[in-house]
Amino acid sequence: MRVGLPHLSSEAQVFWAARIDEAESQDPSIFTPNGYVVSALQAAWSAIHHTPVPDEMACLHLQHTLDTAIRIGNDTDTVAAIAGGLLGARWGASAVPAAWRRIVHGYPGRTAEDLVELAFLATRGGEPNGYGWPGCEYIPYWQAHLPVLVQHPFDEGVWLGNVKALDDLPQEITAVVSLCLTGSKQVPAGVLQVPFRLIDEPEREANLNVEHVITDAARTVADLRAEGHQVLIHCVAAESRTPTVGIAYAMIGGVDVETATKGSARLCPTLHPIEVLSVLREVLPDR
Repeated sequence: MRVGLPHLSSEAQVFWAARIDEAESQDPSIFTPNGYVVSALQAAWSAIHHTPVPDEMACLHLQHTLDTAIRIGNDTDTVAAIAGGLLGARWGASAVPAAWRRIVHGYPGRTAEDLVELAFLATRGGEPNGYGWPGCEYIPYWQAHLPVLVQHPFDEGVWLGNVKALDDLPQEITAVVSLCLTGSKQVPAGVLQVPFRLIDEPEREANLNVEHVITDAARTVADLRAEGHQVLIHCVAAESRTPTVGIAYAMIGGVDVETATKGSARLCPTLHPIEVLSVLREVLPDR
């Protein structure tokens, strides 16, 4: 919060530094009513400051803090919006759980994914990436030549595939969990899509919230199955990201990591087991 103070006048710096100090020294519940912009900001920052950062999956701090902010009461939407903006800057869009993203909406017909696309463009001066995303209808990934589509070894209602599987999707598949970018018309019309941003690079910095994203993707598959969907999990080539989430989904259902990995390896012969196992043991250590 204090990094912006030098950009203010001397008088404003003194005023806002005192307000920030007060927010950090007082319990969040003190800042109500909070309809005034100063008290709303203090309520949001107090909630952030006083909510512990978890030792594991630190990005869960975003969810825990928003819960704290809302429980202050009064002008909850304003307080939560301020807290959410600051938390999003700290933890990134990948810290927002899919269950929340699926129901966030705006006018006219805007979705949470529209916000992600707008934020991406804002950071690039309005320019799309090398694939033309966002704004393209189809991304012709060179890494995928032929469709890959197999049923999950522990749930016949879940399918594992690559991006080419979207070109001729079986009618029984009604939901898609995408682990890579797709064009606006790449997923067939009428099929529910829940995207996740997983970068296929080994460096930790490429996926700062990797434990949360993998676990959240696996739990989203379980949620979609509970809603009656048959689900496709896909990335570009079905070599690393797809089997990783497929294994995590099996583990959530009670399958141990070795059995889950062997089952997926039979179906995805190009699976990278060492990379997958190292991540999954961090994500779900009890199994």
